Amino acid sequence: MGVILFLLVSISTALQITLQDHRARCFRKKMNQGEVLSGRVVLSGHEEDHVLFYVEDHDDNVLYHVDNQRDFPIDFLVPKTDTYHLCFRSHDYFHKVVSFDLRVGDPVPWVVQPEQLYDLGALVGDAYRRMEDALMNQGYKFSREQAHQRILHQGESFLYWCGGIKLVIIISITALQIYVLTSFFRSEKTISSMI
Repeated sequence: MGVILFLLVSISTALQITLQDHRARCFRKKMNQGEVLSGRVVLSGHEEDHVLFYVEDHDDNVLYHVDNQRDFPIDFLVPKTDTYHLCFRSHDYFHKVVSFDLRVGDPVPWVVQPEQLYDLGALVGDAYRRMEDALMNQGYKFSREQAHQRILHQGESFLYWCGGIKLVIIISITALQIYVLTSFFRSEKTISSMI
């Protein structure tokens, strides 16, 4: 089990461990002088900020420690080539989960600081509001387009009805004029035949 944890720490992948009591959970890592142990630790659980992280050499001298923080970066410059112990210890008996990603070498530039997350959160919130406005505007444009189509359809129907009524009126007037003229000329014929 210890060999597997050592291999996982040495290839520098994100790990999670559980702390349930005061005992320290430690990992050994051989590091060379001038290297930088860097990464990020995030704690979760009940009273998650009651945890101590420390780095000690093989003589049990504590060289680096962070105490009572829930989320913190690690930036430790290795003073000499040696095997170091990376340890987590809870100050109480509550269940805690420690998630960490540690790297040995140059500091990792992509490790996000909490301040950057707040800025990113504000940026995402602003983008969300803009997207919501764009969707509302799109919905408004769609409903406006539908209203225009409805008005056009009603206008065309009204135009057809008006055109039909005008045609009926014109045909009626024409038929009436023809009737009046034919009856006028018939009555003229009868008058001239009487004379």
